[in-house]
Amino acid sequence: IYLILCLVFVLNSCKEEKSKTPDKPVEELSIPEKIANAHGYENWNQIQSLKFTFNFDRDTVHFERSWIWDIKNQEVSQISSGDTITYNRSAVDSTIAKVDAGFINDKYWLLAPFNLVWDKSSLTYEHKMDVTAPISK
Repeated sequence: IYLILCLVFVLNSCKEEKSKTPDKPVEELSIPEKIANAHGYENWNQIQSLKFTFNFDRDTVHFERSWIWDIKNQEVSQISSGDTITYNRSAVDSTIAKVDAGFINDKYWLLAPFNLVWDKSSLTYEHKMDVTAPISK
């Protein structure tokens, strides 16, 4: 009798319980969201600060701007030609507007894949499958 009870207990404990609530369907990501996530967008909320340098060469002219962006506090520092300018993005006035415009440009190119998600209200795109490449035919 003990052997039968143990066998019933073991078989009953291995029984898989079915979930009473159905699983929520996984929402399909859009193409821009897939591109942004492929570049780490899903981890963006973990970033506290970002430091980068924007370089530009045209003919014989070399141009360089370095930035330190405290994302949480929206504080930006520009380091260019030995000078440092620090400002808060929530309080941009006419004296700092040109510096902020440079930051917006450089940040836009650095985070281009993320802008696909951030600009989604004004972004229109078209995705075609199996098309011939325009340059290579």
